[in-house]
Amino acid sequence: MHLAGLPVPVTQWRIPGTRYRADFAWPDRGVVGEFDGRTKYGRTLHPGGDAAEALWEEKRREDRIRRTGLTVVRWTWQEISGPGPHGMVAALHRALRA
Repeated sequence: MHLAGLPVPVTQWRIPGTRYRADFAWPDRGVVGEFDGRTKYGRTLHPGGDAAEALWEEKRREDRIRRTGLTVVRWTWQEISGPGPHGMVAALHRALRA
């Protein structure tokens, strides 16, 4: 983010009106950023946990965050350095300009 010239985010920002924290946030611009690693849906599940259920809960969490009026931008490891319109930097630039 720094190398791309993006504004400095607030990390682990508590989203008002929820019990959630965003990985990255630009509160003054109404944007939060969420990094998605595969571990959340696999290795870190509790015994007997279901990856599909974890994915469903994450979707519901994001829906709740969006209902607060925030824009949510998500990315994966591959998208961090991905050039072009589908990379993290391009997605954040679009959201932060909107």
